[in-house]
Amino acid sequence: MTQILMIGCGVIGATIAYELSSIAGVQVTVIDRTSGVQGCTSAALGVMMGCISQKTKGRAWQMRETSIRRYDTLIPELETLCQQTIPYNRQGILMLCRDEQKWQQKQKLAKTRQSQGWELQLWSRATLQERCPHLAVEQCLGAVYSPQDRQVHPKILTECLIKVAQMRGVRFEFGEDVVNLVAGYSGYRVQTQSQEWQADRVIIAAGLG
Repeated sequence: MTQILMIGCGVIGATIAYELSSIAGVQVTVIDRTSGVQGCTSAALGVMMGCISQKTKGRAWQMRETSIRRYDTLIPELETLCQQTIPYNRQGILMLCRDEQKWQQKQKLAKTRQSQGWELQLWSRATLQERCPHLAVEQCLGAVYSPQDRQVHPKILTECLIKVAQMRGVRFEFGEDVVNLVAGYSGYRVQTQSQEWQADRVIIAAGLG
């Protein structure tokens, strides 16, 4: 059995652990120096800017496009397994444009997204004022509405990922600070404050940590 050790259990580490938990022949252990969902994940806004971002090609866009599609299946999948609701905003993202150059960039982007099978709506200032009367739009040239971008509650999402991964056999070691990592011919040796771990593969998802 392949032993995989993950360092870091924010939303990235928890997601990787969840996806790996469905693969046969893999034993996953996750180590995090905190006692739960803390760090950057606990402070994140959970905004997923895929279509509305300026990335239009290459690996950066491919990853964003894949993520857009995956989250719309991942959230209901997790909610069913956890028997818990995950706050997930499907109302899209609205970006205000006050700069002429950026407004032109978004107009060009809307055409590119249409050719890629995605939708971006360009709203004039009058349309913006009509649909969002609570906003101060005097300085706006217009706005871009992306109905297919999303926002999720990152802390609750991460808690659900951990819960399901645990149900599938992933081991989580919280409150363990990694103090040394050594790569050898036969794998990796990871040392924490209290014990030592052997692994065939090590994934570092500790962010700024």
